[in-house]
Amino acid sequence: MKSVQALIKDAALSQAASLDLSFQELTELPLEVTELNQLRRLTLRRNYLTSLPPEFRRLTKLREVNLGRNRFTSAPSVLFDMIGLENLAIYGNALTSLPSRIDLLHNLESLNLWDNQIRYLPAEIGRLRHLISLNLENNQLRELPPTLQELTSLKGLYLQGNPLPFLNRILGLQNQPDKVIAAYFQSVPETTTTK
Repeated sequence: MKSVQALIKDAALSQAASLDLSFQELTELPLEVTELNQLRRLTLRRNYLTSLPPEFRRLTKLREVNLGRNRFTSAPSVLFDMIGLENLAIYGNALTSLPSRIDLLHNLESLNLWDNQIRYLPAEIGRLRHLISLNLENNQLRELPPTLQELTSLKGLYLQGNPLPFLNRILGLQNQPDKVIAAYFQSVPETTTTK
């Protein structure tokens, strides 16, 4: 197995568009990664990361970031400077919420947040007009924001494993998110869907 430094050096020399540093036991991101400004895809799965450095914003060409199975308790704030992101995965961490700044990622097509501890979603999530897939399985959601109805590009909405009222009535419709959202808001009393 190549060392982290060797993988980074190879990516720099070859001007690679993709770098996978999964399973490297990283506790912090090596700053040399932030100098790879040609990167379009960065995979950092199964490490011990709790934050990303401010220099991460140098990676302006990034379109896909996978931070799955790390130790994040909140979404790294520097991610919201990455306005070109199309795919973001922060599954299997310990997130309890998403910041309202999520709407800054207006090019996002896929947001994978399964297996966290997310209790609520900000209303601003409804501004992600290009979002095609939203995976929220196995979180702690008890309600959904009405603004989900504004996600007209959504093709997949995954909600299993949440303590949402009436969830059993809408399961099986995850590939028909417009029906899931409509069924949810028809089933839930109006007073429980407002924050």
